[in-house]
Amino acid sequence: GRRSMIGASDTAGIFGVGYASQSPIVVWDSKVNDSPADLDPDLLKRMTIGKLMEPTLRRIFAMESGLDCDDPGEFTIYRNKSIPWLGATLDGITVHPDHGLVPVELKNVNFFNRDEWEDGLTPLKFQVQVQHQIAVTGASHGYLLGLVGGDTPQVQLIERNDKFIETMLKALGEFWGYVERKEMPPIDASVATADLF
Repeated sequence: GRRSMIGASDTAGIFGVGYASQSPIVVWDSKVNDSPADLDPDLLKRMTIGKLMEPTLRRIFAMESGLDCDDPGEFTIYRNKSIPWLGATLDGITVHPDHGLVPVELKNVNFFNRDEWEDGLTPLKFQVQVQHQIAVTGASHGYLLGLVGGDTPQVQLIERNDKFIETMLKALGEFWGYVERKEMPPIDASVATADLF
């Protein structure tokens, strides 16, 4: 399960660009102590709604991209062939005519966060998640669909960034060492870490 791997949203949290309730220490604690991340009830509700909307978001992706988007199944975990602790659960998967198998990340984006998506921008936490999924699957690209404000779909095809992936894997390898040794990583200054104590 998720305890035995670092997933895409874990990576955003480890790098300090995930949700406010995530930090390296919180992610570490969830792996070592099997403690569910103590998520803010509002965030939990938004995540649940996001999950419920996935079939619709897959259809919107297909409509916008012209590509079928398959549901890999809620409990399907993809793992990197050579790094056993590197994994991901995918929101969707598609076959691109030029790029082959491509993971699809689906986001239901609050209207108030629309400026993060203006002019084709990609919020950093989602860039990190997509690069993580690319690293897991070995894909050359990843798709990101943001449904902004409930009615404005934005589809982005994100190219594999080997330089970033190399840096990411090095940092995640160090993090996984802390998990395996059950040794707490260095304390960071995040609110999420402070909340844990």
